[in-house]
Amino acid sequence: PGAIRLGMPSVPGNLACTADSLFVAAGSSCHRLDATSGVTRARYETPAAPDGTHPDWGYVAVANGILYGSACTPDSPRSLKVPNSLYMLMGKSRYSHTLFALDLTSGKYLWVHRGKEIRNSLIALSRDRLFFAENRGSPTPAMLPLKKKDAPATFTSTVFNVVSLEAATGKPIWEQAVDFSGCGRWDPAGPPESAGYRE
Repeated sequence: PGAIRLGMPSVPGNLACTADSLFVAAGSSCHRLDATSGVTRARYETPAAPDGTHPDWGYVAVANGILYGSACTPDSPRSLKVPNSLYMLMGKSRYSHTLFALDLTSGKYLWVHRGKEIRNSLIALSRDRLFFAENRGSPTPAMLPLKKKDAPATFTSTVFNVVSLEAATGKPIWEQAVDFSGCGRWDPAGPPESAGYRE
């Protein structure tokens, strides 16, 4: 229950796998299912927020015995008073404030990186690096009014920080301000930006 993920590619998928397990992000948890039987082998939670709650799980990936995830921003669909499907398409599932890594054997956090506003579709994992783009300026509105195609943008920021972390430890490697003009929209009003990694 709760594993629905709408609005892709505006938001990342909620599935990852290894040779023997399927990982499914739903709500604040990621369920590890046996690839053969479908039996739940483990359940992992996002890091607790300062108020003690566990945010929804956004990005999910697995490699080298490590489960990677992001904790979504805390906007509420009920406070926005819109249907959940529209909320998921245009709201919080696009952004996270925390990235983290869990050891699959122990279930313990290897590292937790607290950020400001990380675009979930701009997180990418390589063999030993985790890359992401972050908005450190004014936060993006959780929802923007629908406009005609040629209407001026409400959210106009185009320069964001691209960051590289060491995947095993979360240690920052480098970061650089990048102008994303012409790469899609950071806000929910247009075609999304997305990222991938190539050797």
